[in-house]
Amino acid sequence: MANKVIYLRWGDRYTKDHVARLEEQVKNNCSVPYEFVTMNHCYAGPFYDRLSHYQKNEYRGKDDVEESTSIQSNFLREDLGGLAHFQKILMFRYDREYFDSSDKLLYIDLDSNIKGDLAYFFNLPIERPMIAFDWDAYDNNKWQHTYTTRAHPLYNSSVMLWKPYFCDLVWMDLHKTAWASFYQFGMFDNWLFHRFGPWAYNTDNKDFFIPFDRDIISKSGIIETMSGTTLEDKIECLKHMK
Repeated sequence: MANKVIYLRWGDRYTKDHVARLEEQVKNNCSVPYEFVTMNHCYAGPFYDRLSHYQKNEYRGKDDVEESTSIQSNFLREDLGGLAHFQKILMFRYDREYFDSSDKLLYIDLDSNIKGDLAYFFNLPIERPMIAFDWDAYDNNKWQHTYTTRAHPLYNSSVMLWKPYFCDLVWMDLHKTAWASFYQFGMFDNWLFHRFGPWAYNTDNKDFFIPFDRDIISKSGIIETMSGTTLEDKIECLKHMK
């Protein structure tokens, strides 16, 4: 069994400097042995090519497909399709080829800010895949109130924890419904929340992911994410993160 910290980098948004920054933060904030790795098949190879083809064909916007908060021609980003950040689901397709079945896999977005010991995650009993959850929006019902202006899924794939094979069902769901999913959903998190969240229409998929405890993924927690902010805000914030 080994602990793996996984990062992904695709497109032009992030550079090798962002990878180095995250790697340094992991080094300074993990008291247990680990390996810092990526998965190249998430942005190259036959499955990537297939999903990328769907994204190019089904995205109906003009701005960067990776932008998750913009409004274009009076359309919400979520209504323009394209399934931004689909690369993440390929981790669930290839995890068994990269890692041993007993390995613990912790994915962290490159624009995250690590403030506490990542040993917390690797010491958790992983009975089901785990994911960051917007507890604040859940408690005050903000996630429902904002649906008139933007999609607000409670799942946040900026931080996920699982073992190989655990998310086969998630991968197969998108694999079988790729055309419709890329047409209907603008963001990977929204697709994930609708298909595998607590209100998923398929009872077999409900509550597929266990949310991390409150305050673990937050400004005052172990990891702070920038999910839901604009590209400009992320770039500006990253300039000041150490």
